[in-house]
Amino acid sequence: MVKSLSIMNFAKHMIVVTLLVGIETTFGQNGDPHPAASSFSGCKIKWPLNGGCYAKLTVLVQAGQCWANTRIANQKSAYFVPVPPTTPGYNAQGGPYGICTGCNWVPKATDLVASNNPADFCFFWHDAAHPVLAPGKPTIPMPIICPSNLNPCPSLNWYEPGNKLGMYADWKSAYEGVWFGPRDKPPSYKALYCNGLNLGCETLTNRDFQFPRIVGKCDVTKCRPRS
Repeated sequence: MVKSLSIMNFAKHMIVVTLLVGIETTFGQNGDPHPAASSFSGCKIKWPLNGGCYAKLTVLVQAGQCWANTRIANQKSAYFVPVPPTTPGYNAQGGPYGICTGCNWVPKATDLVASNNPADFCFFWHDAAHPVLAPGKPTIPMPIICPSNLNPCPSLNWYEPGNKLGMYADWKSAYEGVWFGPRDKPPSYKALYCNGLNLGCETLTNRDFQFPRIVGKCDVTKCRPRS
């Protein structure tokens, strides 16, 4: 069972971050993607932050949104923490949803800690000559999912050739945690993929995970529960 923040830790996290940075609920800095140069699953930032950091926080977003969208100008890092499973919307299409905190600050190695929850992500914006060393597994998160019942959807067709994330269309995630993929349109609203990778269906590309391309690519009757 993939762990998430406990209710108490979630509340403490929200209080600390709110005092530090306030609440930001916009979809990225300007709505245009600016994906991180590197990302690590099973990585967390230590709270409170050690040193100055101008940051903004976005609540109830997908990990893919935290990876793809900067929250502030000159963003250097971002940290995604899943909300508790009891939070409304946690298991919506593209979930688990969580908190994304973007910072104009590069952490030291001592500011980061490994997590046994694959849904905890650290993202970094840097040039190739200055990589950030972080704990966890180097991998991109699952792609942004445009929910089949959301109309209009800001990220519709982003992974199509020539569109905003078209250059990442053929990428595949190696994320090992729980995930809630696309569903068919209402009134059917049936699941179209397992609740994570390697649970009975092949790993698809970012583009093929999008609705309606995903229809028929996974026999969900063969999906296994995550141990």
